[in-house]
Amino acid sequence: MDKINKLFAEVNVRLSELAILIDEIDVSEKVGEDYIIRPEFEMIVSQVNQVREFADQVTMKRVTGGSLDRLEDKIKDKLKEYFKSQAKQKKYEGGIMEMGYKVVERKEADETVPDEFMKVSKSLDTKKVNAYIKATKSDENPDGLLPQGVHVKTFEYITYKPVING
Repeated sequence: MDKINKLFAEVNVRLSELAILIDEIDVSEKVGEDYIIRPEFEMIVSQVNQVREFADQVTMKRVTGGSLDRLEDKIKDKLKEYFKSQAKQKKYEGGIMEMGYKVVERKEADETVPDEFMKVSKSLDTKKVNAYIKATKSDENPDGLLPQGVHVKTFEYITYKPVING
């Protein structure tokens, strides 16, 4: 049992070391006029994905907050930086991994939102807010205006999966 505990401790230390080393790796390189994800980084994403899949097979629980999660978070942060620097690119399909980037906006309300934009349960009525935005579009405000007290919150998502060569 002692040997098993030592092995688990070593795995934890090694994953933590990997998370630190990820900061030193460039995600992309310029090829001609375009930037591509470096094959070395794609291989790292693939290997981390394999470790996650193996860990998920070992247990039915998805344990979070561990060294593998920190490593995955570092990879996702680096991929977010890459996709943000590539204005229109939302997907990258390499030889080993397919990686995607998605930004989702959600409207939130504070206490200053007029009641007409709120549902009874004090949740934002996005249909009315969207209608207001559409109605306030102009040359000066091509995206329209948000009602008083309404703010936009964004969420960024990174996905990756192995490329299936078939």
